[in-house]
Amino acid sequence: MESTLNAAPTATVNAAMNHLPMQELTTYHQQLQSQFNSLPIIDTTPFASMPVVAFNGYYTVNNSQGGFFAIDTNMVVQNGNAAYDVCLLISLDGKTSARFPFTGTFENNILTQGSKTITNELYVNLTFTRTDGTDGSTATMSGTIALPNQSPVNVSGLTYSNPIPMFVFNGKYATKTNPSNTVMQIQGNTLMYQYPGTSSLVAVDSFVYNMNMYFFSFDNGTATNPATTSFRLIMGTASASGLVCNNMVIDLATSTATSVSVETIPKGVQPTPKVPNLSGSELAAFSGYYELTVAPGAFIAIQGQYIFVQGIGEIYAVLISYSMDGVTSTGYGFELTGMSFTGNVLTINGATGQPDILKLTFDRSYAANEGTLVNVSGTINGTSVNGYTRFNPVPLSDFSGSAMTNNLGVSLTVISDDEVLYAGKQFATPMQNILYVPDMYILAYPAVNPTVVMSFGTDGLQGNACIVTDNNNIYSVTAIPAKG
Repeated sequence: MESTLNAAPTATVNAAMNHLPMQELTTYHQQLQSQFNSLPIIDTTPFASMPVVAFNGYYTVNNSQGGFFAIDTNMVVQNGNAAYDVCLLISLDGKTSARFPFTGTFENNILTQGSKTITNELYVNLTFTRTDGTDGSTATMSGTIALPNQSPVNVSGLTYSNPIPMFVFNGKYATKTNPSNTVMQIQGNTLMYQYPGTSSLVAVDSFVYNMNMYFFSFDNGTATNPATTSFRLIMGTASASGLVCNNMVIDLATSTATSVSVETIPKGVQPTPKVPNLSGSELAAFSGYYELTVAPGAFIAIQGQYIFVQGIGEIYAVLISYSMDGVTSTGYGFELTGMSFTGNVLTINGATGQPDILKLTFDRSYAANEGTLVNVSGTINGTSVNGYTRFNPVPLSDFSGSAMTNNLGVSLTVISDDEVLYAGKQFATPMQNILYVPDMYILAYPAVNPTVVMSFGTDGLQGNACIVTDNNNIYSVTAIPAKG
């Protein structure tokens, strides 16, 4: 199971430039770097000074297949100074899309931009509402959108997204094969990176971070010398491994790339459940990486994953991992014996006559200024702990709609939470051979010793996207074709 939870195995990709992973968003990042001096500098969290950022995310548009409205926030850092760019990504038909700078207002959860009477500019009037999380979503939107020189359209939709600030990924990262060598470090607004062929970390002078996809991009170019290499970091979590990064290095001359997983606890051993507890689906609804206040890097990770069995339905397996020091970790599978989840309280019993190993209460409560979704409190091995998560699980069906394709003939369509078509071939019948991890949007086939791993997400104007690792080859597919 471990390869399904880590960001990506070492792999290579060979494709046209417009189908390299995260290419559309990377191209936009390059534009933002050149515009740094015109962007607002913010020294504190953007949630407090830019309320619109709290509703950052991709919202499905219910009146079209594959349509979306997105509030997309990028953090641009140069020499340690951070500036923010907020833009609106809009596709009302699921086939075409456009990016507009956010120049309007966001008051009382109402986003307004443009005027109904000026037909050649964008008009938006949308009301956003925080959901209680019982259906898995984080927010809804409804109102009116009129694209330039087009008639107004009434829209509604929801999102499972929640913005993740850069500092959430603070830590030192290494590979499993060389855990003593730190190859990347994040601290506040600083990104330290070990470039290929070097032996030490250096600060990356200029980079951009996307709060929707937890994605960094930067290159090795200068004002006078064009870049020859593009670096793309897709962040995430992986149970006992803590925080992880799919570290992609792309040779721009040949359009080839290498990808390797780096993590904050490379020696962490992923737990596996023996006999899954039947209340696993209830615990899986609280999947997330919970930052604990006991020490820097401390966490508890709840990672739900399901296999669909025909005639039975979804069977959830949940992995529970924790670290009290940010350096070492301990993990358990949520099993039938000695573990329970009742009334939002997770208990792992200790040995006979001994205190509980773990007893934690989960409370779904949104904190607007911090952007956290769920609080956790209780004890781990007798030590009191408190924490919270910003991460939210996303159902596989959220990536349904239009087929995701590329110019190599690769095609991927999500039919439902339990059905996927890949390259024109249905992914197995019965469907229990597919495993999906909702909090990291990762699908593996087959569930044991997978040969295909799919990492779902979005790629700017290209909408739904997926990085497919198929027998050590990487394919990037998107719902809206690249321009040019």
